[in-house]
Amino acid sequence: MHSILITRPEPQASELATQVRMLDIRATVFPTIEIHSTQDVSWQTRLLREAKPEDLFIVISQNAATAINKLKIIKSIHCIAIGKGTAQVLQQNGFTNIHYSADVANSESALALPILQNITGQTCWLLRGNGGRELLPDTLRQRGAIVNTLTCYERHLPIQSIQPVIDQWKQSSFDCVICTSLEGLQNLCQLLGEERVLLQQTPITVVSENMIRCAQAHGIVNTHWLQSASNTDILTWLAEHL
Repeated sequence: MHSILITRPEPQASELATQVRMLDIRATVFPTIEIHSTQDVSWQTRLLREAKPEDLFIVISQNAATAINKLKIIKSIHCIAIGKGTAQVLQQNGFTNIHYSADVANSESALALPILQNITGQTCWLLRGNGGRELLPDTLRQRGAIVNTLTCYERHLPIQSIQPVIDQWKQSSFDCVICTSLEGLQNLCQLLGEERVLLQQTPITVVSENMIRCAQAHGIVNTHWLQSASNTDILTWLAEHL
């Protein structure tokens, strides 16, 4: 039986693992990013008080899509989703005007969307986790948009020990490691430390050029590009390659 390691955050990791096991593939789950609701809920108050139906709402991730769905906000707002997976979460939660690139899940692909071209004076709400790249808000401001950045969840390095996963890896190597974000890959390399050689010997999935560059910098060359970080595309790739 084939075996994979899933490193994406919860709850997406466990959801994916359940579906993977239906393909008769053994799935081990170790999220390399922990997602926590931010204790500062002022972003919710501000969004509900100031946002208008004609504004644009840029949803960075599936976790941001989940966060905005918890608010009493009209479902017909224009949402720009980063990646197919984020778009799917929005669709599942009833949002109807969703714009996204089906090719690559990154800021560059979002900035190429027609809706973000002529935006002088347009108010944009950027919903994301703590940290992250500034390319998207910086470029939107250069194009004349009014950008409000809201931190609606927090990402943290896991405190759980990765040693049990390392022990399992050494006893029976994984056929593939599922990585779905640059930060997740960086965290995995940091957590493995001197045991990073295990990752160098194992195929991993990537969803961006930045992930490929990070992998190469850590001596990882066996990378496989997914169409997106959605569970659907991951399952399709696994069914075709394992």
